Amino acid sequence: MSLFLFAFIFFSGTYSYGQTCPTVEDQNTTDPGNQQYFCDSQIPEVQDLTATGEVVWYADQTGTTPIASTQLLADGTIYYAGNVDGTCAGSRESVTATIYSQPDILGIKETTTKQSLPTLAFCVADVNNPDIYLSNIRTSADDSGTIQWYDSQTGGNILPADTELVNGATYWVDQENPYGSCRTNRRSVKIQLNSEPAPEGEPAQDFCAANNPTLANIVASGDVRYFVSETSVTELSPATPLEDGKTYYLASVGDICVSVERLAVTVTVDDLTIIDDSQGFCETENATVANLEPTDGVWYADAQFTTPLDAGEALVHGENYFLEIAEGSCTTTEVTADIYPAPDAGTPTELTYCSNDPAVDLFAQIEGTPDPAGTFEPALTNNEFNPANYDAGEVEFTYTVEGNEYCEDAVNTITITIVAAPDAGTPTE
Repeated sequence: MSLFLFAFIFFSGTYSYGQTCPTVEDQNTTDPGNQQYFCDSQIPEVQDLTATGEVVWYADQTGTTPIASTQLLADGTIYYAGNVDGTCAGSRESVTATIYSQPDILGIKETTTKQSLPTLAFCVADVNNPDIYLSNIRTSADDSGTIQWYDSQTGGNILPADTELVNGATYWVDQENPYGSCRTNRRSVKIQLNSEPAPEGEPAQDFCAANNPTLANIVASGDVRYFVSETSVTELSPATPLEDGKTYYLASVGDICVSVERLAVTVTVDDLTIIDDSQGFCETENATVANLEPTDGVWYADAQFTTPLDAGEALVHGENYFLEIAEGSCTTTEVTADIYPAPDAGTPTELTYCSNDPAVDLFAQIEGTPDPAGTFEPALTNNEFNPANYDAGEVEFTYTVEGNEYCEDAVNTITITIVAAPDAGTPTE
């Protein structure tokens, strides 16, 4: 045999030998590498992988121990197709097995993370008419496969997506293998519907701006939460100041859920009305806050009602005092304290004159600091007292200074003793 013929036979045999390696089916030419898809309901095994010829599957490119054909496929695992005699080592085609399983139930909120929820609880306005449907339930297969709802775990009826949820009912969902005809096992979810009534309260409520009203001042029943609209999910702080003419929405918080229905309350915030008044006192009263009318009122030094005044605090002439706003009112009384000086008739005075002493201004003799506008009784002309007009003995005068609306008359007593002048007789020649 010639060398050329030997070489031809040798290389021809090698080429024929390479053709015995299996070719793996690719069910998705869009993604790189070979892909094959199954459903968990099929309980797929290694022998369900598809390739041409007599194929033996391995866990890697060069392994010598085949995988048992009845071993269950693992989702996301790469398998390598070899031939029976193991001569394809190093050039085995691979395939990634993807197993579609029963969808996870994610609830209805977009922020829910992946999990399987056996029960979904909803707060609804009406348990018998919840206005929530199968289409509102999110699953892990919403974006990757075609889901289908059922009324039983196997068989049963297919339910349309617009089926309204029933309290206490259990529903099952599966998904379709988009690269084949199988459907996955079904995942169950039980529905629990709860209802919390909206709080009760007046739909229109009035407040006084001077009280710095907040959401917490709105009168409503129960434990409430505050919102800017019927559907807002952002809760407002109870310390939020009320705005005139604005409508706020209140929800009740129960043991299980927050009410779906909300109480709408429109608020009116009125400006404070101040009634000016004055109250007079005599300085001798030493009037305090407790003397302001009404005497059972709470008084403040400013219209912001910062700090209530102590009842024993002395009133100051010309200062203003503000009466606490009565509940349900937006009116206060601003009282100016007028402290009137008391009339002063001086202090009791005792005088002694000789009957022949000259006349005196009796007002000038009164002790103390008497007001000059008073009058004497008995009356004196120009306040002049002449001892010669009176017999020896004791004479009593009263000096009265008239009071005012708030102060009584001031009365003082002046007691004068007249002593007879010594008499030496008349001149004798």
